[in-house]
Amino acid sequence: MTPLFASRVPMSMRKGRPGTKQTLGKKSPSSPGGAGSGGLSGGDSGTWKKTPSSTSDLPQTDGEITLLDTQQSMIIDKATNPTGAVCVGKFDEKLYSFQVNCECCKVPLNKANLLPPLPSTSSPRLSCSFCGATYSLKNGTPIDDATGDGVGGNMFGGIVKNLMGSKERRSLKVYALAEEGGRVMINIPRGDLQL
Repeated sequence: MTPLFASRVPMSMRKGRPGTKQTLGKKSPSSPGGAGSGGLSGGDSGTWKKTPSSTSDLPQTDGEITLLDTQQSMIIDKATNPTGAVCVGKFDEKLYSFQVNCECCKVPLNKANLLPPLPSTSSPRLSCSFCGATYSLKNGTPIDDATGDGVGGNMFGGIVKNLMGSKERRSLKVYALAEEGGRVMINIPRGDLQL
């Protein structure tokens, strides 16, 4: 089984847009890093878990972000995320998976904006449509705001962001995904596992 795609190291899709299922591989129980393993070095960087979602639930067009229900107890938050959903975005024919809520304002990121990389970075960016907080799609680290691209959230979101700005900015959680038997699998990093 080989990895499907990763949020930290995206999978390249071939020209001709063959469809998600045709371009995705199988999961690997011990990926040695690279595409599909979350970009982490070493063997087994987490635990693969089955989700009720199928490959047809993944975004099909560039710039689209969809919610993917995982039903994983490590992701479920009964107040804000009862189905353990993660966001999956498609940018430049690559798929990225990340947590559902913005770390700055806690608003769902399914309406966020996917932006091209800055000249100084190689990673595409995700900008919250409410507060304008911007993150790297490869590893989830917060990066400079996208206000220069005309994307900065709204006035109320800016106020919330300034209030929350006194806290240290936290990274978004990103996840590797794979396909097995038409179903989407998610790799839960070891630090997130509840034993």
